[in-house]
Amino acid sequence: MKVPKIKLQSKDGQEFVMDVDVAYSSKIITTILEDLGLEHHEDGEPDDVGRIEVKGEIFELVLSWMEHHKNDPRVDGVTSSNGPVVISEWDADFMAKMDQETFFDVVLAANFLDIKPLFDVCCQKIANSCKGKTSEEIRNLYITTRGEPELIKLSEGDAPQVKLKSSDGALYSVDKDIAMLIPTLKVMLENKGEEVIALPMAYSSTLEKIIKWVQHHKNDDAPAPPPEPTERINRNTSGSLDDVEQWDLDFLNEDLNNPGDLFEVAVLARKLTIKGLEDLIAKKFRNIFMGRTTDEIRAILRLPDDLTEEQKHFIPLENKWVEHH
Repeated sequence: MKVPKIKLQSKDGQEFVMDVDVAYSSKIITTILEDLGLEHHEDGEPDDVGRIEVKGEIFELVLSWMEHHKNDPRVDGVTSSNGPVVISEWDADFMAKMDQETFFDVVLAANFLDIKPLFDVCCQKIANSCKGKTSEEIRNLYITTRGEPELIKLSEGDAPQVKLKSSDGALYSVDKDIAMLIPTLKVMLENKGEEVIALPMAYSSTLEKIIKWVQHHKNDDAPAPPPEPTERINRNTSGSLDDVEQWDLDFLNEDLNNPGDLFEVAVLARKLTIKGLEDLIAKKFRNIFMGRTTDEIRAILRLPDDLTEEQKHFIPLENKWVEHH
């Protein structure tokens, strides 16, 4: 029987195709497959399960480990390691080929993807290398050589800067005036005054898109206050993109060219209280979904069709009132 395959994309845009049996090594990928209803799919081209926030060169190493261990014992369908951690000859050779920075990136990826056996083996290697060493020797071995993440400048000039740190460890330098335009960051800067603002809710790729949009709109007028209820009823709520400037249309079509990116930026824009960007993405979603059937929307969002025929039959009857409102 043909083994079903899936396709996913790394954070830097590299595409990977793998057998579903291999994917089960990761609890995170397994959960995605279950949520999308793809764990038993066998026909057609590899199913696209979206993007993972791991660099391509690191995921390639992780994938080689997953493929080698795909026949390891499983618990609840997921690769499991029980008992004391033993580093096999293959695993020892696998880790020995990496420089220290790459090794730590693999550890972080194993933790993020919830691949417990790989994470355990890497931790055991660290524990073995620390035996018999002083705290100073361990610090020199594992801390000072790692260093600080490279500072990525998202703006030019000599204006005062603030540093933003994403959930995956990327460090950005942004004009303070730009950061102060983002309500949530403005509150954090005024209340905390910290040198580095940590944003545990923001992946680096998503944060970069947010900053790009805010920089372009830095000279926009302040957003108008919410209209009164009667005004909301009488105003045009079509949500059309006809009145959107060309730069924003290019931003939507180039930077946010798939529903996954669009959704991630929408969620972060809401958490950071960037109303203008929220409204723009809401218009885009409305244009994507307007006039489509339930099945078409489900396909766009890659949602499983888990309704019975009987349930589908009653949906229009239960929601008939919508036609009159």
